[in-house]
Amino acid sequence: MKRPRDYEALEQEVLKELQAAGYRAMFGADVLSQQGCDFVGYASDHSGATVGTAIQIKSGQNINFALEAANLQLAKKMTGAARGLLRTPSGYFELDETGDNFIGLSGLPRSSDHRVVIREVKPIQSLIRQQFAGVLKNGYSQDFALELLTRVRSSDGLVYWAELDSYLEPVAFLEAFSQILSQPFGKLASHLAPSPEVQEVIQLLSYVFSDVTTIFDPHYGLGFASFKVATPLLSESLPRPKALQMLGFESNEVVFELAQRVSDLSPAEWDLKLWRESPTDADWPEADLLISAPPLGLRLPIQKQIAGVATKAFEDDAILRAAHYVATGRIKKGAVLITGRSWLFRNDCQLLRDKLLDLGVVKAVIGLPALRKNASIELVALVLRQNSDETVVADLGLDWSEYLAGRIGGLRDLLKD
Repeated sequence: MKRPRDYEALEQEVLKELQAAGYRAMFGADVLSQQGCDFVGYASDHSGATVGTAIQIKSGQNINFALEAANLQLAKKMTGAARGLLRTPSGYFELDETGDNFIGLSGLPRSSDHRVVIREVKPIQSLIRQQFAGVLKNGYSQDFALELLTRVRSSDGLVYWAELDSYLEPVAFLEAFSQILSQPFGKLASHLAPSPEVQEVIQLLSYVFSDVTTIFDPHYGLGFASFKVATPLLSESLPRPKALQMLGFESNEVVFELAQRVSDLSPAEWDLKLWRESPTDADWPEADLLISAPPLGLRLPIQKQIAGVATKAFEDDAILRAAHYVATGRIKKGAVLITGRSWLFRNDCQLLRDKLLDLGVVKAVIGLPALRKNASIELVALVLRQNSDETVVADLGLDWSEYLAGRIGGLRDLLKD
């Protein structure tokens, strides 16, 4: 529907007002068709926190304020904006705390700092989706990752997006990037990152290991599972390591280069050492903690022998190598692996299961629902620790995160050092 001419004049006026008020990242209706408002602008307030503002423009005389309040509430939810503003010919109105009414304003709230640092995941997700709407709908995940990583760079410990003239907090950027990348794409489901749910399982189970300073992921991809585990280690509430080293293998040349670019955007305390090798062919390095979500159901090109047992699939190979290196002490604290369940029951995996028992490292076998976006396969979390005399066995449902986080039951306490 064609908009009236007075709307276009008001639209241009709003854009000028946003710029004058210090909003450096601004997006209009052409990329916000699914966001419920006409503009979103990002700025910084007096405390340095990010202010996201959703703005709806109404140029007519008859305005349904209840409807506009509902639209702005939706826009705030979808964009992560803190404010909702309605711009009419008579001025600005701000959505109040109840979300049902408006308060008249003398003008557009100003920013105190022209350097915008966006520190929340949801606004960053909104910015990425707005800039890459076409690629996310019709493109390939690898193309999206490459294009995004060419637009941003590290600057003074932050991620700088030049075309938006905005700074993004690194951990929040990586989290937003990971969540978008792990969703199914228009032409191909992403293979570069585990689903957010799988990453959360790995993170929650990694909490049971203390004093971790090196994290090894043999199926590294872009490293988002490692970042998920590393993030709480940088929290002020925990002892901060002087440096946190992440180790991994990545055999694909393009993904290897993308992983290096992602690493360049991570916090300074994170140090990456990545080898361009297949995890089934290389010697695994020493590390405190091993994490892995190996490919499901993918056969090895050549059968391998690990600790006297033949492996035919990537999952089986990862399980057996991890158990062997935990038992021998190369992996010092333990391991968390997320796999399918078939190896628990298949006849051709009997020797693998027997070897796990012989090694005495199986601390827990935890059944999980299907958490991978591109597969309906139920999963299992395998927790390995040296000299595990008893094994915890559990089968969790849709409330798995409540149990793994320790909010329900005593499972978490059973797994701790």
